[in-house]
Amino acid sequence: MNTDSEEEMDQEFVEQAIRDDMEFDELVLATVRTAVYYHNNFLIKEQCRNSPHTGSMFIMEILKGNDRRCHEQFRMEKHVFIKLCNRLRSYGLTSTKGVGLEEAIGMFLMTLGHGVRNRIIQEQFQHSGETVSRQFGIVLKKMILLAFDEIRPPEEYNEVPHYIRSNDKYWP
Repeated sequence: MNTDSEEEMDQEFVEQAIRDDMEFDELVLATVRTAVYYHNNFLIKEQCRNSPHTGSMFIMEILKGNDRRCHEQFRMEKHVFIKLCNRLRSYGLTSTKGVGLEEAIGMFLMTLGHGVRNRIIQEQFQHSGETVSRQFGIVLKKMILLAFDEIRPPEEYNEVPHYIRSNDKYWP
């Protein structure tokens, strides 16, 4: 009797080992499928912005071309664009590894002047959406600093007129 019981236990042990092996194989297969899916969808990237016409080439083409093109693209004349670039440079705006100063300002001006979306600027300048957004924010911060220094009311408005100062209606 003892041997039958041992054989049954051995048989159960073998069957359990086979089930465990099959579960492990299924787990490995699911892990491999997940790894392959992740690799194919997130690690292998197809370059999207691969036109030979870069943003810096576009800026140079505009600045070396007809004066009218600069006004059409950036809503200002060439000499004003160049002066703005130099002025923002004095406020600390610099070129980065992938985007020149003039290119960043051009992206900023085209976005504002034409009201175009980020994707249009991405295609025109051959940069990612993140780069376009980041450069827009950087130029905007420098433009705000410039505005604080340059935009002031006329001197006649530096002092509050007497009729406003003396009237309780205008006080908080």
